[in-house]
Amino acid sequence: EEDAVVDGNKSRVYVPVEEEHKDLGIKTGVVKSFGDYPGKPGCGHILDSNNAEYFIHFSGIKGSGFRNLAYGQHVKFRAHEGPKGLYATEVQVIVA
Repeated sequence: EEDAVVDGNKSRVYVPVEEEHKDLGIKTGVVKSFGDYPGKPGCGHILDSNNAEYFIHFSGIKGSGFRNLAYGQHVKFRAHEGPKGLYATEVQVIVA
């Protein structure tokens, strides 16, 4: 947070810090789980080759329409580290 003056009034303003979300690059992994959390459909986890676990939300899966992943599918994804831990975006299923 930092001070900002708007129309003569001083207030605190949240300023996002880029370091809060670190881009870890492109990785490959395997779907550990997806869509089997009560009350949290469309969420799951991917394990990378070092067994690091990344959270995945359906909005992070590339494609249009209904997006889903299945246990054991091999995927490529962009890895990130944020305030709540590791997460994946730009997820694509690797077709053998």
